[in-house]
Amino acid sequence: MGGEVVEDDVDVEFGWDLGVDFVQEGDEVCGCVGLAQVGDDCAGGDVEGCDAVLVDDMIDTAGTICQAALAVKQHGAKRVFVLATHPVLSGPAIERLASSVIEGVIVSDTIPLSPLAAACDKITVVSTAAIFAQAIQQIHGNGSVSSLFPP
Repeated sequence: MGGEVVEDDVDVEFGWDLGVDFVQEGDEVCGCVGLAQVGDDCAGGDVEGCDAVLVDDMIDTAGTICQAALAVKQHGAKRVFVLATHPVLSGPAIERLASSVIEGVIVSDTIPLSPLAAACDKITVVSTAAIFAQAIQQIHGNGSVSSLFPP
């Protein structure tokens, strides 16, 4: 593909083992497709034979993310994973995720999971405690919160 393998920035930065490598070409990260880019043309890049990671700010009813995952899978992705910050997970979300082509969903603990969501084996929750603690420490010490996030 002509890109370089990025040293699992998510794994290194947050200590998460996603089991997925990202290939970066310039400013584009192949395998990471924005939801706005997923459509009939799968404009997010060539995902044929790749593990795809969809990134979103929140998952509410999971309709959009499941449709995006299906589109990426239909364009040849081997596996589809989702990273989302806020797991609203209302209405049919858990049923949709459970029956979707998505292999795993990683969310933060910014919203507590319902018992049904907590029981879904596709969902993994990661703690935001460390990053909030570091931000509070930076603010208290007149430091820079933006220094916590790599460019």
